Amino acid sequence: MCNRGRLCFSIILTAVIYSLCNIFISRPRYYKINADQAVIRKYHHKRTNILLPSLKHKKRENAKSTVINSTVSSKCNTGHLFNNLKNNLTCRPKILCKQKMTANNFWRKENNDINFGSTVFNMHEYKNPYENIKYTTRKNWGHWCKGRCRQKYCARSRRNIDQTLKLIMKEWVRISGPSEGNMNIFSVLMYGSLIASTYRGNVIMKWDTDVDFVMWGHDSIHIEAFMQTYNSRINNEFYLVLHPDWRCKFKEEPQNWNGRSYYHSNGTVAKFDLKERVHFYRLGDKYAAPFVAPNVRLYHKRSTWYIDVFAMYSGTAEDDTKPMQSKHISKTNPHIHLMRPKTYDYVNMLRNDMFPLQRCQLEGIKLWCPNKPKIVLKQLFRGDPIKPDHRLNLKSGCWQKV
Repeated sequence: MCNRGRLCFSIILTAVIYSLCNIFISRPRYYKINADQAVIRKYHHKRTNILLPSLKHKKRENAKSTVINSTVSSKCNTGHLFNNLKNNLTCRPKILCKQKMTANNFWRKENNDINFGSTVFNMHEYKNPYENIKYTTRKNWGHWCKGRCRQKYCARSRRNIDQTLKLIMKEWVRISGPSEGNMNIFSVLMYGSLIASTYRGNVIMKWDTDVDFVMWGHDSIHIEAFMQTYNSRINNEFYLVLHPDWRCKFKEEPQNWNGRSYYHSNGTVAKFDLKERVHFYRLGDKYAAPFVAPNVRLYHKRSTWYIDVFAMYSGTAEDDTKPMQSKHISKTNPHIHLMRPKTYDYVNMLRNDMFPLQRCQLEGIKLWCPNKPKIVLKQLFRGDPIKPDHRLNLKSGCWQKV
């Protein structure tokens, strides 16, 4: 009886010990081998061997990867925003590298394309278009013209628009000028803004919502190198957009535009005219281009008002020279061509009508204008644009098209 009791006790004790061993051995144990090699090992009752890479082996692999990455980055830094867009091999290389700013000697004193000695051309004083209208008449227009017209056509609500356009103009003059770290390119006042400077008393026309400039098409390469760094500046109130397909000259063709496309805020291609409001604070690594005709737009982020910069090319439109090819003949060819407003076809003109550039101003900001602005405007608008195409309704305070 005693022997049997001892045997039962030993059997029960063995079973308890076996079960306890299974419980404790099967629990996962955590071994922190290294900060980079935090591994969880599980030891079950069926033992398995786990082979871990040694630290020396991992250091060798990291060294190889850093060497490979450094050689790739030395050849081409592929962090360009245009690489996130849909491929357009006609107008843009498949992979674009981040480029460094190159020196541009346009603003040197020896350049005959600029009349540095001209300081009085078109520099007459600012003229207020409402100075001859009585105060009581202006007061009767009411706030926002009592809703009789849109904000941009109302004489009482134009102040914010005009002030914003002045801020954008000042910023464009600063970043495009010859100071260190900027683009160092030239831009000349054109289209409706040139009319305002030449015929409208140096004041932005009160029905216009942008300012227009013209630059050499091949200078877009400097903007491409400058744009990404500029947009990443902290507390920058502006956003610079270069059209990704600027290497193709714009042409007015149904839903083609000679290879150029509209780009949504998410980077996809739009097959039609893009009317969406772009939120530049939310773009991140995406890129939006809601235009096709201009080469460049500089936006004010908060209001989304902007200025347009169009391209000018050497030679005649019939030569059909590509933007980067026109750089080599920009000094020697006696002709230039640029886009007409509204019809978007190209007009040929003499180089001497544009150069040397003369000093002018708009809203008190010193800018550059063509050598013969009236001749240039007649060719662009097929006639003398001295007669305004809008008039002010004195009863409502709204600018109306004639």
